[in-house]
Amino acid sequence: MLCLQDIQTSRFAAASGFSTSSSDFLELVNDVVDELLRRGDWIGTLLPIRFPIHGGFITFPRFIGEIRKMKGRREGITMRNVWWEFLDDHNRRSEWECDSWWGWRGGEELNAEAQYRSPVFTDVPGPGCYLRFETTVTQDAGATAIIFGADNSGQPLQTQQGDGSWVQGIKLSATSPYAQSTVLVGRIDRVVLSATQSTKTLLAYNASTGAITQLAEYGPTETNPSFLRYRLAGGSGFWCNNKCPKSAILLVKLSKVTIQNPTDPVYINNRGALMDGIRASKLEDASQSGVAWWKSAVEKLNRQLENAEPDDQFSAQSNTFGDNRCMKNHVF
Repeated sequence: MLCLQDIQTSRFAAASGFSTSSSDFLELVNDVVDELLRRGDWIGTLLPIRFPIHGGFITFPRFIGEIRKMKGRREGITMRNVWWEFLDDHNRRSEWECDSWWGWRGGEELNAEAQYRSPVFTDVPGPGCYLRFETTVTQDAGATAIIFGADNSGQPLQTQQGDGSWVQGIKLSATSPYAQSTVLVGRIDRVVLSATQSTKTLLAYNASTGAITQLAEYGPTETNPSFLRYRLAGGSGFWCNNKCPKSAILLVKLSKVTIQNPTDPVYINNRGALMDGIRASKLEDASQSGVAWWKSAVEKLNRQLENAEPDDQFSAQSNTFGDNRCMKNHVF
């Protein structure tokens, strides 16, 4: 995989028109990687990974963008959202006929339902918790976290200004050893953070029991965290009686994490495609069409994909509608 330092060369400086150590170059590279990730599942952007399931949910870290496939220890898990589901089981017709539509009615099959994006990995554990905000290094003293959500009684979190007006959210400013909210928080909907030099942590503190629960740890560049979350439903044999956590293995699509330092990874592992993307972006900045350069970038990535996974070594069979149709590798 490429690192930022691998493209901080004179060729990339000439193509971008910026010094490769400048903020303009970093912004351009980040935008190009974002755009190319949206255009395909390229080499190095898909990987299998195992995650724990807690309370029926899996919340994914920021470097994961989408879920392509999920499987429990032995059970397949159907991917869907609140509107649709993938139909990839060869007994689907019989399930329809017996009126148990893949877990919606019979509730036996495992489903992974895309819920929403969450600003925390773990929800506030019940009523009666204060929030704590911690930073890792002294240089980040004064960093802020603005929390939006609801207090312990369900009312919106809000702060009264000096002039008597009210604004949504409560602000915590990092101090040593931590900053703590003055109100009990029941739900977190959104978090806005300062950029920092090191990681920062949000925790829930229950003053009655003394329990401290880590809600999330954020990277230095995370300022508006939004983590992909799925709800696991169905499958009576999948859960313990007390809903004890299990794990699932997933095929995930990486999401770009802000590229900032020379050793930060660049998920588009193709210098030519990155160069074409930079040229396309520069044309679009000048109100010209960059379509030809984007097509060239995708062409290079497709050839890289075909070289790593040749068509004659890959085939798939679909039994969705009982027709046993065989498909070849498809790139776009």
